[in-house]
Amino acid sequence: TDRRFTNPGVFRQEEELQAWAASHTRPVGSTADPQRAAALAIAGHDQLVVVVGPAGTGKTHTPAVAAGALQARGRPVVGLAPSGKAADVLATEAHCPTDTVAGFLTRNRGRPTPWPAGTTVLLDEAGMAATADLARLVDLVRVNRWRLVAVGDPEQLPSVARGGVFAHWCDTLPHHTLDTPRRFTHDWEAAASLGLRSGRPDAVAAYAAHRRLQVAHPALVATQVARAHQNHEAA
Repeated sequence: TDRRFTNPGVFRQEEELQAWAASHTRPVGSTADPQRAAALAIAGHDQLVVVVGPAGTGKTHTPAVAAGALQARGRPVVGLAPSGKAADVLATEAHCPTDTVAGFLTRNRGRPTPWPAGTTVLLDEAGMAATADLARLVDLVRVNRWRLVAVGDPEQLPSVARGGVFAHWCDTLPHHTLDTPRRFTHDWEAAASLGLRSGRPDAVAAYAAHRRLQVAHPALVATQVARAHQNHEAA
């Protein structure tokens, strides 16, 4: 019942992004090893590859492996991320040139690009990309005949600006899903993290049962989190 406001230009931009994406993705078959299937797709030739991965499932490691395979064959790769810190992490993992989305768009606007046809543009944390930036990036991909690999998690932080396109792609288009958390020490943590992501109360119960929950007054939460972080760093 809430009123929502937009304009024809916004509709047109989002419809064009959806139409382009729908025409450049292929069906994704079931596989016993989703991580390997995603890596093979990233290292393939499809113009658009969409990869979804909750925290800890290897959504940075998997593209990094594929990027290594591409570069070993002499196929260029450039990694993009919304923030400089995320771009640095991607550079360390994938061993490829990286840039922020904003920086890449600025450096390739209205001038010859150093990236040849066939370059794989690896967009990490794609859910945080603003729609306007994604539209400009897809225009560059089309004009220069590059490939786009969009990797992220629609359940994590969205774009600060107008966004939602990556989440809509995940809802409507074939995509690879990395569904096995690998970052955790105990088996229960992996299952509980997925439950917490989807808002299941039993996941909270699991954390409580393993004494992982701490109670605090809302005014003191930030201080307690900072103190816990400092203690972990010191340890």
